[in-house]
Amino acid sequence: TVSLYCPDPAWLEAEAGEQEEEFTAFSGGLIFPFSSFEADNVVDTQLYLGTQGDTVVINNNGNLGTPLIIEFIGPGSRHRLIDVDTGEKIELDVDLKDNESLFVETKPQHINAYKVVGSNEKLVSFQYLKPESQYFCLNEGTNNIKFSAAHGNATAKINWTERFVGV
Repeated sequence: TVSLYCPDPAWLEAEAGEQEEEFTAFSGGLIFPFSSFEADNVVDTQLYLGTQGDTVVINNNGNLGTPLIIEFIGPGSRHRLIDVDTGEKIELDVDLKDNESLFVETKPQHINAYKVVGSNEKLVSFQYLKPESQYFCLNEGTNNIKFSAAHGNATAKINWTERFVGV
């Protein structure tokens, strides 16, 4: 008797991790010079008007749902990635500094959240995710994915590999 264990029987597309999409927290808009007065000081700054959030339509050509590898990139706070069709979301509860990244992997058998520090050392970072986060995958067919952040020049990247039931 031979027993075989197969944690993921799906076929993967030839170029694993080839699919990628990038999001920005704010797009377009106008910039106005702005001065405010505090006691005897004049504070010169800029007022930004733009659209918050970036929505992208992603087509999963596989015939199975596919997990994501999400990279949330700072600077910014309250990064949020939402599957508009299902309402599922992954939300951070941390301020990321400039060029600081937090990765979230949504593979059901191996959910992971980490920062890369030093010489490619992965630091477990589940404490930076809001407890109500749902680790969604791309459904087969069309997916509407939205990214937003509270402030900053935050961006996000998602990578995925299409999966298939058979050849």
